[in-house]
Amino acid sequence: MSAVPGRPPASGADEFVGRDRELDDLRPLVRRRRLVTLTGPAGVGKTRLAVELIPLVQRSYRGALWWVELAPLPAESAATAAVAAALRARGEGGHDLVDRVRKACEDGLALLVLDNCEHVVHDCAKLAERLLAACPRLRILTTSREQLGVPGEVLFPVLPLHVAGPQDATEKEILRSDAVRLFVARAGEAAPAVAWDGAMPVLAALCARLDGLPLAIELAARQVNLQPPQQLLDRLDERLATLTAAAAAQPRHRSLRAAIEWSYSLSTGVEQAAFRRLAVLPGGFADNGAAALCADLRLAADELWAVLTGLVSKSLLAVDTVVPGRFRMLESLRVFGREQLVGCGELAAAHARLLAWLTDLTPPSPLEGTGYCDRLAVLRREHHNLRYAVQVARDDDDPRYPRLALDLADDLVSASELRQADEILEGALARCPGCAERIQALSELGAVKVALGEPVDGRRYAREAATLARTLDEPALTARAVGVLSIAVQDDDPAEAARLSAEKVEIVRRIGDRRQIGLSLNNLAWHLMVTGRYDEAGATLDEALSWLDPQRDSAVVTAGRHTGGTLALLCADVDGAAARYGEALNDTKPGDKAFRYLLAGVALVADRRDQPERALRLLGAAAKASHDKSVAERWWHELLADAEERGRDRLGARRAVAALAAGAALTAEQAFEYAVSDSWPGTPGDGAGPALTPREQQVAELVAQGLTDRQIAVRLGLSPRTVTSHLAHIRTKLDLPNRTQVTVWATRRSPH
Repeated sequence: MSAVPGRPPASGADEFVGRDRELDDLRPLVRRRRLVTLTGPAGVGKTRLAVELIPLVQRSYRGALWWVELAPLPAESAATAAVAAALRARGEGGHDLVDRVRKACEDGLALLVLDNCEHVVHDCAKLAERLLAACPRLRILTTSREQLGVPGEVLFPVLPLHVAGPQDATEKEILRSDAVRLFVARAGEAAPAVAWDGAMPVLAALCARLDGLPLAIELAARQVNLQPPQQLLDRLDERLATLTAAAAAQPRHRSLRAAIEWSYSLSTGVEQAAFRRLAVLPGGFADNGAAALCADLRLAADELWAVLTGLVSKSLLAVDTVVPGRFRMLESLRVFGREQLVGCGELAAAHARLLAWLTDLTPPSPLEGTGYCDRLAVLRREHHNLRYAVQVARDDDDPRYPRLALDLADDLVSASELRQADEILEGALARCPGCAERIQALSELGAVKVALGEPVDGRRYAREAATLARTLDEPALTARAVGVLSIAVQDDDPAEAARLSAEKVEIVRRIGDRRQIGLSLNNLAWHLMVTGRYDEAGATLDEALSWLDPQRDSAVVTAGRHTGGTLALLCADVDGAAARYGEALNDTKPGDKAFRYLLAGVALVADRRDQPERALRLLGAAAKASHDKSVAERWWHELLADAEERGRDRLGARRAVAALAAGAALTAEQAFEYAVSDSWPGTPGDGAGPALTPREQQVAELVAQGLTDRQIAVRLGLSPRTVTSHLAHIRTKLDLPNRTQVTVWATRRSPH
């Protein structure tokens, strides 16, 4: 962005998108604090933000307002001379510059903007200190990829634009993303006739892959007349070559590569070496990961920390704002870092260190014993790094591939990503020469197949695992395989499931892990309950809970309480069942795996208490919570199906459908509150809002009866298009996101 020397540049002719919150925060900040630095990575929009800020604050600076562009200066040039020239103060030693600024401040506050300081940061720091000391009414605003490090400096991180997330499904939701709005605006300038029908999910993915960086988004958007968005998305691994512009005000902004190279060139040699090595960590890292990947640099811990903070200060790394103690690298920077690794011949060595580090990160754990939750937490933190390492090990035919794949599958199962876990385990099994790894892969694949509703395959894999483990006399592996097999056979042979579960209990007793003993006893209690051996089940469950620590083993204790609630229900102790399910719910979060089972348990209690509407609402909420989770056994599903059938008989078809839909429309948090309090939460459309017309009221009532738009049109003598229009007006007036919510709203207001 060019300007008359010393004067702020005019705002760009193109539309400025987003950054409203940043501007609101900056306006008072630059008045209150004497030195503010806008920091951020290459292409994040620091200069443009400063340009847009100036018109909002310039009336506060009656003394003077100067803008000095430092980007054209060669590295290590004297910034003082450039500032003096811009302010027309050319005396020796900078004395005239100080006098010039001091004189301007006699008329009021003055603001000096130093744009692009990173390559002359030391001289800028000295100049800022000198001017601020001499001119109390001066304010300085700088833009820099690296902080000045001056006492009193306030850093204002300029973050990438907000990108649409997986939860943003509709076009309206995606267009709330500033990144997508910027893409659409710039693409419209390059190709005014472009249409976005059905393209919003692609634009959302494209902007996310570009890290929300305005420069990258603008360069991509201006190519839509040459390449459609999907093609741009497919080529993002080549983004540094793809994202270029024919011309720009500054050479460093003519391509994404040039922008990143500028920052990279300002780093020290050891910072560049560390940056290259850390580029193989797509999931970010803590200091242990950095130490492992940079081991060949032979840096002491304090030296490595200095390198990491140096990369942060130059905006080549960012501090993770979600997970304390971790750093992350934008994907565009990682692509550049990988290029540099390849160019320096260091990629293979970096991959070797990555595989070694992740292989040693956590010990293998075939059983869910003490320490298992800690292991899963580590794997979850390193999920993206582990996924990349599995890909590298597979492609390189590395012998560590099966072990890493098993770790990744453990993590995916814990996150309920069962289809992905299935795919990973199938690949690992094909390359498992080692017996222990093969047994574990067979067991885990069997468990996943059962959870996916494929019990025949689950039994086949689990039987092979159990046979092989028994032959090799591997107690932990045998226990795991037998436990999986007990779950795989439970639908067809509950008695065999109980026998296998008892066998597992005997094995884990010899191993001696308290958590695993408690878990195995709870599973045995469940199988005994299914076979009608209620007294044995109760005694077994009591022993299971005695082995467990309620704090450390909370997930297993919750499972035990669910077993206890179900057992009480079968023994006609409805109040006891309610108490046990309630205890479990109070120790559970809405996102936990047990949540859907506990919602369903409370629904069964409501059914036994002759509360059919509450029962069906909770069943609807439980069904929604389990839509992408593992499948429970047939016996449990039959309990729920019987309760649903009784609810339909008591309420009638229309009210039953509405109750199920109402439960499914609840958020997880609302479902939790309803389950523990018996108080129906408010839903969209409960406010006063604009009243519906009589015709809209008719349409809403017919929607609640399950009629389609065409059926409603026939009933009311309207065209289907008119009905669709009425429905759109209803949703807008009541702020209802979908047809299901209209059904809930109308049903709750109609007489029963």
